Amino acid sequence: KNGAGLCDTNQCYDRYVLTPDKKCLACAPNCESCQSSGPGSCDSGKCDGEYTNGDDGKCEKCADNCDYCKSNGPGKCDSGKCQDEYVLTDANICLSCPDFCDDCTYNIDQAR
Repeated sequence: KNGAGLCDTNQCYDRYVLTPDKKCLACAPNCESCQSSGPGSCDSGKCDGEYTNGDDGKCEKCADNCDYCKSNGPGKCDSGKCQDEYVLTDANICLSCPDFCDDCTYNIDQAR
């Protein structure tokens, strides 16, 4: 035990990390773990589902209507990860399918 005002090892809340001076500080927003990267940052691959690690170590949002973008990066979407009723374009963003349609295919020739 570290005593009053100091946190014991492995006792910080989820999404917080223990600093060398035994304080618990928050990870970056939308981050599950920052054990390696430290407070205000996010460990690689530990951003919440609709977010991915940006160049600055923080979590950045995927494209709109996208559930996962760890491969293609912030502002984009990974193959097969657009939400229902959306389709992935060649620019790795999600576009809406026609009204009353659950699934559709993107055709670059029709998009021009």
